[in-house]
Amino acid sequence: MDYYVDHLAGRLARCTANDFESIGRSTLRVNWNSKFLRIWLIMWTVYEGLILMDGGRIETSGAQTLRRGLSVLRCMTRVGPSGIRVSDIGRRVGLNKATAIRLTRTLTDEGFVLHDPVSGRYRLGPEAFAVGLAAEPSYELQRLAAPLLRRLALETGDTVLFSVLHGHEAICLSRDEGDYPIRNQLIKAGDRWLLGVGAGACAILAALSDEEVHDVLERNAEVRELRYPRCTASAIWQLVRETRTLGYCVQPGLVVDGSWAVGVPVYDVHGRPVAAISIAAIELRLGTARGAALGNRLIQASLELTELQRGQPQLPESVDRKLPFALDHPDGLTADVA
Repeated sequence: MDYYVDHLAGRLARCTANDFESIGRSTLRVNWNSKFLRIWLIMWTVYEGLILMDGGRIETSGAQTLRRGLSVLRCMTRVGPSGIRVSDIGRRVGLNKATAIRLTRTLTDEGFVLHDPVSGRYRLGPEAFAVGLAAEPSYELQRLAAPLLRRLALETGDTVLFSVLHGHEAICLSRDEGDYPIRNQLIKAGDRWLLGVGAGACAILAALSDEEVHDVLERNAEVRELRYPRCTASAIWQLVRETRTLGYCVQPGLVVDGSWAVGVPVYDVHGRPVAAISIAAIELRLGTARGAALGNRLIQASLELTELQRGQPQLPESVDRKLPFALDHPDGLTADVA
């Protein structure tokens, strides 16, 4: 019996809060006695009371449950209308199956999640939609940008993305598709990207001071090296310098081979970077000439959006926006130039 107690104590010293339930299930395979019961009750009290989280913060089990539930909702924003299975939820969020099932059922009971009994998949429910509607007035910038973003997608034929700055991340709020048949599928609405990873997030990063760039790269280094090994600090610094020189960022397939993008920061009326507009395409669509044409068009769009925030009228449609390169031509050349 002492072996089991020592073994359990050793696991307790090494585990995180997310492991406690699985540890508890393992105890059912041993013979119970009063000494072992006391050890387990102490562990359960720790689990239900104060739990040490990453970064040295202490939070109650209720706060941890809330955090996990929100992680499940966030996960669902990143899947399509077909939904997701509970096993995939647990894998993506990092929860054991029992916890994923319990949280998902609770969210279903409250109307935030819908369950399809035929396919077994879960998707966002009406309460999640209601919360989104309630929050919509806070995203005035995205509403202002919507017609402009759609126009860009029609002009270029490619995928136009709009992201907002949130802490040390950029959150994609919208995705407008052009008519080019081959599309870049890397980013979806609801995705969160580390600053410096991807054209839009790197464009925002380049608009910050050197001190802020150093701080961001230091904070996200561990996650960045794990998920995006080619997005090294030196590679991002190179993109930052190029972005500051050109006014736009060209992301040359660092995240996924063949997936390129060009992006610019969007500033508020006080000159602070708050968002980014980017165009994602396959590598063949973003050669040097066309990349420059798209970059300059995005700069125009960013300036226009900043003016819209000031409440000034939009630039008249009669203004000739034609650049030396055609935005919808794969080589970036107009017919008369070619």
